Amino acid sequence: MRLRQRHLPVVALVATLVALGGPAASLAVNPTVEAISEGLYETHRWSPEEAAVVTAVTFRNNSATVNHGIVWTSQVKPTCDNTVPVGVGTFAKSWSGACSFSQAGEYTYYCSYHGPSMHGVIYVNANGAFPPTATTGAATQVSENGATLHGTVNPKGQPTSYYFNYGLTSGYGHKTEELSAGTDGLAHAEAAAISGLAAGNIYHFQIVATYGSGPSTVLGADQTFSTSSPPGAPTAITGEASAIGETGATLNGTVNPSGDMTSYYFNYGATNSYGHSTPEVILSADSASHMVSAAVTGLAPGTVYHFELIAHNASGNAPGLDRTFTTALPAPPPTETTTTSTTTSTPPPILSVGTTPPAPSFPASAGTTNGLLLVGSAASAIKVTGAQHGSSIHGSLDIAPAGAGARLEVDLLAASASLARKQHARQVRIGRFLRASLTAGKLSFSVSLNTQAKRALHRRHRLPVIVQITLTPLHGSSLTMTRSVTLRG
Repeated sequence: MRLRQRHLPVVALVATLVALGGPAASLAVNPTVEAISEGLYETHRWSPEEAAVVTAVTFRNNSATVNHGIVWTSQVKPTCDNTVPVGVGTFAKSWSGACSFSQAGEYTYYCSYHGPSMHGVIYVNANGAFPPTATTGAATQVSENGATLHGTVNPKGQPTSYYFNYGLTSGYGHKTEELSAGTDGLAHAEAAAISGLAAGNIYHFQIVATYGSGPSTVLGADQTFSTSSPPGAPTAITGEASAIGETGATLNGTVNPSGDMTSYYFNYGATNSYGHSTPEVILSADSASHMVSAAVTGLAPGTVYHFELIAHNASGNAPGLDRTFTTALPAPPPTETTTTSTTTSTPPPILSVGTTPPAPSFPASAGTTNGLLLVGSAASAIKVTGAQHGSSIHGSLDIAPAGAGARLEVDLLAASASLARKQHARQVRIGRFLRASLTAGKLSFSVSLNTQAKRALHRRHRLPVIVQITLTPLHGSSLTMTRSVTLRG
């Protein structure tokens, strides 16, 4: 009789739900959760570990040899039959009984004999359904001051709403409008657009599902996104000059547009007042660092030149630092030697090949495979094939012991008209080989074309290339020679 009286409120609650047209009549009002001990070393668990009920659940321990009991850890606790061992240190073998719940919510428990490792949870609600699931997705359409937040919600058969928390920390501080996610058992992709954010900041967000009369909440995981930084003034870094000859050089530097359409050019001249400028070139509106260069001609031999890189966009100018380079001196004319009775000691050549005597100049005609370059009073034999196949230029030179420490630069130049369908008169650098300090012996070099030149070679099947070789000994002026080579694809 006492047991029957204890369940009168439960029966009354079910009857009320049926009278109101609710789903209680078709629900498992009193499912069973069983204590399981299995395996050679007896692992223990509740089956099922999670159960969704309307008002009550039956617990059972069918083992006549293993003790089990229940310790409720939720703040609100159910009312259980006397046959159910409830409480710390309370357990028994072979028992069965019901626990009833007076209000909806989430009730957690563990086995009083085997401890928290054998745990479970009971979800109590009018639908006898499991709680919804909420999964935070990614942010899209991120701008300087806005974004669209995404997530997924599954109502699991009960009325469910959702919203997004967001803010500069995982404490959030802001939330979107709460909207319905439905009542079915399907996963729904949800989204919310937010605005009024601060540019250049990291934001946290999560999706939240709400359900029940509490209401109860299910929190999605924390995710982050970064708003874009506003466009700003560009940066310009003047680099070193390269491919320096008697009357020309290549000016180099780095430009970052800082997110806005940016143009650049080089100032150059015999003083830091410059007086000359290269044509202006436009870069895309990104925030990446771009290696830039410009070839200049018409310079005076043996002269110190100043140059600087200038970048400009709507936010202002960005001048790079002033740098200098010195153009090469012309090669000295050959001198006649006379035989005298005095024996003199001549220094060994910096660069040599076999016993080949020095020559007055380097032949520049295409197709010639060998040439000589004067370096001070010494000569070097250099081999560059006039017609080559593939996307690289190959050559070699011999270096005598006295030439150790010299600097070698090999630049590949091509007319811009050879690289694009639009016609331009200027030359551009399409590859480079640099050896800062040479050692004695034979040096072979191979210079690969850059991506633009490779595409042009693939498209046209042939590409005229100027090989510009600059040699700078430890003592003396730099000398530059050029070589015409045709690459065939």
